[in-house]
Amino acid sequence: MCIKTPITQISDGLINTENDSVPYQQIMVATGFEQDFMSQPLIKQLIQNYDAPIKRMYYPVISEKLEWIPNLYVAGCFADLELGPFGRNVMGGRKAAERIEQAFLKLQQYSA
Repeated sequence: MCIKTPITQISDGLINTENDSVPYQQIMVATGFEQDFMSQPLIKQLIQNYDAPIKRMYYPVISEKLEWIPNLYVAGCFADLELGPFGRNVMGGRKAAERIEQAFLKLQQYSA
C-alpha cells in the first residue's frame, strides 16, 4: 500500500495520516522527504517516543545494516553517514537495498 499524505503518527500496528488509518505488520519501503528531513513529524515522533538515537548534526545513529531502532531500517538521506556521499543517489539506493535485504533475510531465518 502506498500512502501519499503526510504521516501524522505511527502506533503499534497502525499508521495515521490526516485522512486515513492504515494497519501494518511491516513497512518495507518508505520514501520522499523534504530537505530538512529530521524535522518531519514522523521522524520527530520516532526520536521522542522511541528514543531513536541521533548524532550531533541531527543524523540518525544507525548500524552497518542501516537499522536505526529495532526493525526500522533507513536509506537515502538517513543513511548518508553510513553509505557516504553517494547515499542519496541510485548507487546508494542499491547499496542500501542490499544491506536491508540481508538484514531482512536474517530476520526471516530466525523467525522460521
